[in-house]
Amino acid sequence: MPYGPYVTIDLDKIEHNARTITTLCGKHGIEVCGVTKVTCGMPQVAKAMLRGGVACIGESRMKNIHRLKANGVAAEFTLLRIPPLSAADDIVTSVDMSLNSELSVIQALSEAAFRRGLVHNIMIMVDLGDLREGVWPDDLLPMVREVVELPGIRIAGLGTNLSCYGGIVPSGKNMNQLVDHARRVETAFDIKLRYISGGNSSSLNLIASGKMPRGVNHIRIGEGILLGRETIHRRAWPDAHQDAFLLHAEIIELKEKPSVPIGETGEDAFGGRPEFVDKGERDRAILNIGREDVVVEGLKPVEPNISILGASSDHLIADVTEAEHLQLGGELAFFMNYGALLAAMTSEYVEKRPMRGIELVSEHRHVVLAEVSSRDKAESHPIVNIEELAAGLNQLGVFFTRRQHIRDDRKVVSEAMAEIIDEDLVPLVYANDPKTCPGIYQGLALSLPFLGAIIFSAHGSSITAFSELPVGPGGEAPRLESERIVFVGLREVSSEESQLVRRSRISAYTLEDIDALGMREVMYRALRTASMGTDGIHVTLDMDALDTSVAPAVSRPVRGGLSYREGHLAMEMIAKSGLMRSLAVVDYVPEKDVNRATADAATEYVLSLFGKKILRI
Repeated sequence: MPYGPYVTIDLDKIEHNARTITTLCGKHGIEVCGVTKVTCGMPQVAKAMLRGGVACIGESRMKNIHRLKANGVAAEFTLLRIPPLSAADDIVTSVDMSLNSELSVIQALSEAAFRRGLVHNIMIMVDLGDLREGVWPDDLLPMVREVVELPGIRIAGLGTNLSCYGGIVPSGKNMNQLVDHARRVETAFDIKLRYISGGNSSSLNLIASGKMPRGVNHIRIGEGILLGRETIHRRAWPDAHQDAFLLHAEIIELKEKPSVPIGETGEDAFGGRPEFVDKGERDRAILNIGREDVVVEGLKPVEPNISILGASSDHLIADVTEAEHLQLGGELAFFMNYGALLAAMTSEYVEKRPMRGIELVSEHRHVVLAEVSSRDKAESHPIVNIEELAAGLNQLGVFFTRRQHIRDDRKVVSEAMAEIIDEDLVPLVYANDPKTCPGIYQGLALSLPFLGAIIFSAHGSSITAFSELPVGPGGEAPRLESERIVFVGLREVSSEESQLVRRSRISAYTLEDIDALGMREVMYRALRTASMGTDGIHVTLDMDALDTSVAPAVSRPVRGGLSYREGHLAMEMIAKSGLMRSLAVVDYVPEKDVNRATADAATEYVLSLFGKKILRI
């Protein structure tokens, strides 16, 4: 039994709702930005939305965006609240697009982006009558005329916001006005807008009716996904769950009392004068939640025979006369509207419990430790310290199902990888020779429906492995698509290999890119590219990606690689993302490994990839 109230968050239902909404919008050529602000940027919610098909994540507070990024959410981020002048530097370095209506703010964003050699995308908001944010239509073209001349700024789209303040209902008329404004901007300044954004969950009815103008290709949805409702009449959306979030509170008093207070009445604790109906003696429950935690008027008991009588700052009082089987210390559950959910998710006194079905989300995994070697088992020198690795993974809740030795033959390696994947296990492969990788990639490509890959490597020769994957059974093409493959740490690349990167659309970050952008930003981009539209990612850690002071025992050492901390930062960010589906650690020459320094480093990095932190909190 929890000490205080808590909210359960059913991630499966959120994913289902997201898929319902994105499928509908996709039929009309509309991209969905999933809005997580009511959950204070909860990472598990954002990941559920992304699994359900949203194209990006929208947030209103920079603190929430930083929280999402720090917890491995690999997505494009849009800042929904109009940016303050004081936050320009943070915005251009942290978000991909922001919604804007003030020229002076856009100028500040331009200056901040230009100083850093960046291009920041903006969506200009147009006020179509709701009287919240937005440029008045008469001022739109003069404003755009100045914005297009600003360095470091790209006008990515035009948007509007309806129903949030003035309650204006999206209609064919005002949405056509938005499209007309966008076309005039494109014509007047010879630009092409990526987005015409037709509002929020209040636009769902218009989309479903087929009356949304075809020019609208973007929408920002929060409540429609999270609470399964459209926001004009707050009606349940077809094939969507309305109970993804439930508030639970404990009964701390259960007594029969009169239904009308006794004595002279004045104002209550909040300055109101409550009215009471005399129903005689009633069974009343007091619960451990109040107005400090939630908007009480936005609660509805899950049990239909219970009614809420009122609340103080710390207590909620309910009439439970008609309810059955209640007892002191038991719980009552409540549905929440948007306001109540926002308050509960914001309150530090309300615990948040992300769930999948009826189980708490768990990070426990089972791995198969597979050694690929051309040597006999007795003569092999593994690239990791097996005993130390096993003990460390066990502390992290990651368990070996078995350890197996695989002959270094491409077909054998491919079949072994496929077998492990088909058992829904995580293959942890170590191989002294990096030439083993094509067999690993082949097995992955033919076993997983959709997979991305992040490859840490110094040499461009490893890039060719992805251009050599054979056709699968029945002529099926391999599923490791080049657009979802990212190389990190390259510092020795031939002109032919460079051309292959450009032709294949593989993403590659050299040491020069890491110096310019920083490892954190490189990994944000790598995770986003490798995970977009996939079921997870494969990671190859070629030890030659690391500086020779960290990993000297490699076949072709090149000075100036990733530093010790850069390597750990990259591994930690992958671990936080929860995206890793398989892992290979390659390139080890045991004869060069004085005091097992390289093997120790490899062990440390694998543990970081599975979630080891300095502070286990």
